[in-house]
Amino acid sequence: PSSSPADHPSFPSSVLETQAAIQSQRQRDQFSLSLVGGDGAAPTSEVDYRSERERLIPVILVLNKVDKASQDRYVEWRANEFTSYASFEKIFYVSAKRGDGVDDLKAYLMSRARPRTWMCPPDMVTTQSKVQLVEEMIATYLYCWFNKQVPYRIEQKTVGWTPRLDGSLIIEQELLAEDNVVAMMICGIRNRIIFQMRKHVIHRLQQLWGHRVHLFIHVKARRHRVSKYMQDAIPVKD
Repeated sequence: PSSSPADHPSFPSSVLETQAAIQSQRQRDQFSLSLVGGDGAAPTSEVDYRSERERLIPVILVLNKVDKASQDRYVEWRANEFTSYASFEKIFYVSAKRGDGVDDLKAYLMSRARPRTWMCPPDMVTTQSKVQLVEEMIATYLYCWFNKQVPYRIEQKTVGWTPRLDGSLIIEQELLAEDNVVAMMICGIRNRIIFQMRKHVIHRLQQLWGHRVHLFIHVKARRHRVSKYMQDAIPVKD
């Protein structure tokens, strides 16, 4: 969670940014501020949304990750902090991970939506390209399976995309690690981690696209570095 709502891209920190954010929402039915509802600090910028909200479109507050709050009172304090700076038509307390409050939020949005032609076809599940989808799936496992700064030391690149005559697809993804130590961490012992990642991504893509997918993940290192374990293992000459 961010330490301050001002650090969140959905929470403008100045009047000009507020006006720009609301201006970009003119064509939408609802303007929501999606914020972290944990034990974070209070807002640092006094922004008044009242006049803009009344003149344009309703504004709701969505506090996500409420399951991360150690006590319920922290979530209430968080909501009170935002309501002291702005007016909201409704406040939702949500845990997207556990699904708490999601149905209430969806029901409210459906009740406020205006009947009109869909901007996207009904069978469209995402606006992302297939290349972006593959890269995001792999990135998801990197962030879930590795902690600290490891995922941030990896650069992703799609280097191959070949449709086959039998309807299947060959995808080649390159993971460029900061050094050989990070590369070995990604691969795991006998490449077990990278093989497991490949297996999961292939399964999800085949379920989504409805055809066979062949995924090859190549791990490379930018430079060579001797780890502390390897340094201890190297004998020292007298």
